[in-house]
Amino acid sequence: MKTKEEILDELVSERSSCDSFPEFIKCATIGAIENLVNDAMDSYALEVAKVSLKNAADNAKITGDWDNEAHDVVHSVDKKSILSETNIPKL
Repeated sequence: MKTKEEILDELVSERSSCDSFPEFIKCATIGAIENLVNDAMDSYALEVAKVSLKNAADNAKITGDWDNEAHDVVHSVDKKSILSETNIPKL
């Protein structure tokens, strides 16, 4: 998972000639800094969501029971295994 700092530095290098976020702050306008930080927060939230969803999928407890009427296996997922806080990466 990318760190907040990595995301900020990537966005800075895409949008300016600066090499890092601290350097960008010295030469950018308040509006440009605000836009960059907002975009970085969105990107970081997506990174956290991706890792959380992957962890939830990996940790999901799935069971299957035979349904005589449907003549098929009916699967169910334990909600607690998906909604567990342990699926969210340490920030």
